[in-house]
Amino acid sequence: MAASDVDVRSLWDLDRLSRPPAHEPAGAAEVGVQPIIYEGEPYRGQPSRVFAYLGVPKRPVPAAPHEDALPGMVLVHGGGGTAFREWVAIWNARGYAAIAMDLGGCGAGRQPLPDGGPPQSEEAKFADPTEAWRDHWVYHSVAAVIRAHSLLRSLPGVDPQRIGLTGISWGGYLTCMVAALDARFGCAVPVYGSGFLQENSVWIERGSFDALGTAGRAAWHAHCDPSRYVGAAGMPVLFVSRPVDVHYRLDVYRKSYRLVRSQLQLAVRIGLEHSHPDGWSPPEIARFADSRFRGAPALPRLEAPHIFAGGRHVRCAFSAARPLVSTQLAYTRDSGPWQDRSWQHGPANADETSLTADLPADWTACFLTATDAMGGYASSPHVTVEDPDS
Repeated sequence: MAASDVDVRSLWDLDRLSRPPAHEPAGAAEVGVQPIIYEGEPYRGQPSRVFAYLGVPKRPVPAAPHEDALPGMVLVHGGGGTAFREWVAIWNARGYAAIAMDLGGCGAGRQPLPDGGPPQSEEAKFADPTEAWRDHWVYHSVAAVIRAHSLLRSLPGVDPQRIGLTGISWGGYLTCMVAALDARFGCAVPVYGSGFLQENSVWIERGSFDALGTAGRAAWHAHCDPSRYVGAAGMPVLFVSRPVDVHYRLDVYRKSYRLVRSQLQLAVRIGLEHSHPDGWSPPEIARFADSRFRGAPALPRLEAPHIFAGGRHVRCAFSAARPLVSTQLAYTRDSGPWQDRSWQHGPANADETSLTADLPADWTACFLTATDAMGGYASSPHVTVEDPDS
């Protein structure tokens, strides 16, 4: 199956998913965060429901007390995760309504629902999508995220024009897809997740694609790989990751974000770990959302670097709404698998429009970073010594 033979927007009934789903409480609220259960897609011929935590602060706090309605965030967990009450509470404390759903057919405490959707096992994620697409984990998960958005934007006190999307790991993978399918979002922040998983990812080494066979692997790419979607995202997108991620490696990560034609920002950070708390903690995520929805200053933006002087120096243009307080070179001397390389920081200099740094003689890959006076962090795309313009 050629990828071009599959119209990804036709794989879901997006008009139906854009309508608010039926929902009801699923327990008592704690600190303003309400467990709920909402309508999902039919699974194996039976109705299914999705568990979530939903929080809508009583008034806009603390950033914009003049607001009549709150901005919102849809929060998508990664592999082994669930609906995280804590994540909703974090965004509520920032003055955002938020919803976080479970994408493994479970309810509170990770207990399987009697009418839940598919599990989040690797077998479910890497099933052949042509055999039972409407029972596939990817089909159900994308639908559940879009439905969560439809629910959140329908609530009193929530501004439907100011809702963002962020997801961690497999949730970042889904964010890359949903951002292209649901143009109602005002911004998107995939953390770690990217596409081209059959080119370089941990799942190749795990043999996750092996059982599919040649035709099944082609069908999985056509239906399920974020590279087939993310280029159609129309909203600003911030990609957050680390240069040594085991799951979503830096070469295919760059190949994925290069597909984005809307406003693109990067925040690749040495030292960031791969977990749910690490994935929701980078302050640039909230700053990015605030810049879209509350008039906060934009993050610094670094353009693609240029290597010059025979490979001895690197330069990139930048723009910044606030003065820069730190600029650095990030580089590695290692070759081989991206996830096994060691990265270091070096100094970088800033003038009014560009960052410049000296490169070590044996560098193999590098990027530049900047932090502004409000703590906003950004990075440039990385370049390698093998790139044509290096």
